[in-house]
Amino acid sequence: MQIVPKIMVSDTKSIHMIPLHEIKYLEAQGSYTRIVSDQHDIIASRPLCDYIAQIGGLPFYRTHNSYLVNLNSAIRYDKQSRYILLDNEEKIMVSCRRREGLIGTLQAMLTVPQISLRTPDFA
Repeated sequence: MQIVPKIMVSDTKSIHMIPLHEIKYLEAQGSYTRIVSDQHDIIASRPLCDYIAQIGGLPFYRTHNSYLVNLNSAIRYDKQSRYILLDNEEKIMVSCRRREGLIGTLQAMLTVPQISLRTPDFA
């Protein structure tokens, strides 16, 4: 049995257990947080900083004071408009001061190890 990392999210009616890989992004809304996933769009009664502490780092990246984005859902970064396009067609803004860090993080995530295409010499 494989354990799937999840976060616990409370709203006014229930407690949801959401797998991290399903989350597209989290958006700060004052002292609340909007959590958008494959199955949910929830307004949680905790601030974004609580979820940042709980989720940790990669593949999530804080693109703006108001957004924490799952970079596995990103399909394009528009340099002129400074937004990330997600696989659900939503656009998430990237602040000027977080742009360089985002580009470096995306490059690190997408770096593929070098594969030798040379055939081995058999003697």
